[in-house]
Amino acid sequence: MGPFDNYKALAAILYLSNALVRDAELLRLVKLMYLADRRYLNLRGTTITNDFFMFIDDRNVVGAMTYDMLGEAAGMRTEHRWLKRFVKDYLRVENGALDSLRRVIPVRQPDLDELSPLSLQVLDAILSDYLGKDFEDVMNESEEKLRQLVGARGQLVTYEQMTEDAGALAYLRWQRDVVPPPADERFHE
Repeated sequence: MGPFDNYKALAAILYLSNALVRDAELLRLVKLMYLADRRYLNLRGTTITNDFFMFIDDRNVVGAMTYDMLGEAAGMRTEHRWLKRFVKDYLRVENGALDSLRRVIPVRQPDLDELSPLSLQVLDAILSDYLGKDFEDVMNESEEKLRQLVGARGQLVTYEQMTEDAGALAYLRWQRDVVPPPADERFHE
């Protein structure tokens, strides 16, 4: 897998938050991004964002860099401080007592050139599946494979643990064993 693609992640976040309008709470958006990445992984053997995934509590997995990107937009201090400069002209996050109450407000439209047609189809499907669902329903959504995993906050989850598709799993194993990691040309700190 390549490095985290902050441009694609930002485009996807803006796409979802523009569509969600009043339901664009920080944690809902992070979880929807995870669900989109997981669905894309099962279709293509990679994710939209090339994020890495971790538990944020004992049952919920999210994209770690996506979580940090939105966290920096909300004024939280993460180890990726450069993300604050990256997102400041694109997103605003209203203050709330809990992350689940912090509304993400897009300041710009997404750069759709960053997203493939399949990425857009997956994002639209996620919106169709989860728009209007209760926050708890979205947070608890997880495939049976991950329900069997119980992790500590910050524990990483591999793409192999996330995939449900045998073809995607074989591709991931082949890529891990055969293909060298690509040079990073887009990741900017």
